[in-house]
Amino acid sequence: MALRDKLNANPGIAAAAALLGIIFTAVVLWWWYGTGGTSSEGRAYYYDLGTNARFVAPATAIPPIERASGPENGVEAAVFACGDCGSGGKVLYLTRYTPEGKQAAALMAQGKYDTDDGRPMGEVLSENLQIRDIDGTTWVAAGSPAGVNIINKAQRSCGSVEQTVRCYPAADE
Repeated sequence: MALRDKLNANPGIAAAAALLGIIFTAVVLWWWYGTGGTSSEGRAYYYDLGTNARFVAPATAIPPIERASGPENGVEAAVFACGDCGSGGKVLYLTRYTPEGKQAAALMAQGKYDTDDGRPMGEVLSENLQIRDIDGTTWVAAGSPAGVNIINKAQRSCGSVEQTVRCYPAADE
């Protein structure tokens, strides 16, 4: 019996699997956004795919954002350092939203937290967040096994999760 047949025959298991996937994605997003947040100035690191350069922009920008090098070349950069961010850190992975995710993020910024059919906007966001290793070329879903692998690799880039620090722009950047 194929997996799809098993799930169709056991809707409770399918619902539990979907719920676990949503919870897992929420944990990934919490780690991404919740362990340090953005700088007190409300700015974040981004990366220009056309120029391969890191830049600072408002944390409220919803990637991909327009850059001189191209209309969707600005993506969020996850910058990490070992111990502290005094050295400026290193970009280890990039994130962006699909067009549907970008639209959902814009609606949430306007105070709309559910879709027209009652689905939580956060669910739409988590399903439409894409991630890519800084050295890679392929974008994958952030909550997918490949996406989680990219995040885990970054978390352990200094040898352990405890030593790896997520960096945010300093006031003078």
